[in-house]
Amino acid sequence: RPTAASALVALFFCLAFWTRPAVGLGLGAPFLVLWGVRACRLPGADRWKHALLFVLVALPLGALFLVSNQEMNGSPWLTGYHAAARYGAENGYRFVSFGPSQVKHDSFLFFFTDTSWKLATGRVVLALFRLSVDAFGWPLGFLSLFFARGAPARWLVAGLVSFCVVHLPVADPGVDTFGPVHYSELMLPLVLLSTGGLRTLWQWATERGMGAFVPAVVVGFVAVCATMY
Repeated sequence: RPTAASALVALFFCLAFWTRPAVGLGLGAPFLVLWGVRACRLPGADRWKHALLFVLVALPLGALFLVSNQEMNGSPWLTGYHAAARYGAENGYRFVSFGPSQVKHDSFLFFFTDTSWKLATGRVVLALFRLSVDAFGWPLGFLSLFFARGAPARWLVAGLVSFCVVHLPVADPGVDTFGPVHYSELMLPLVLLSTGGLRTLWQWATERGMGAFVPAVVVGFVAVCATMY
């Protein structure tokens, strides 16, 4: 409700976008929609106050992002990734870890060389499978998240789906040192959704006089992870 909240929404979204644009956009876009929906439900004067504060924070930060690209890479629309691809081409790919078959210079999504949606979707599924193993390391992985209920769960799912859609062009999920690095940010909604799902299961079990079932299952999962992972 406080108008300062809208300024903070803009600030934190811009900071996330600056840190890693695909993650900020993928995870953050649904929550910007949520902010917009709630702002539109406010009375007229309050609605415009929230919108004005949001713009006053987001506009200069967005402009600064474009100016930084211009100064560092020669174009507002040329990111550091694009500059690295250009550098590789200019030097005959002698000093980079990729080759000409892995980039498309005529496309903004220069790394999306394989445009097969089947393979792109398969990479996302494989990334989520690897993430489930690297995250909890217990049987059934993220199964409990499917039992999460309520509006917060729906918005978290929207952020998760949006993240996966934005990352469809990514050529690989990343190494497994600490999980697929290009998807590690998904752990925030996945942990919250898994917790919400376990809470729902516990409520269902309690209503049937089996309240100890879910805690016992969680302890079992942790024991399996500690001894077998």
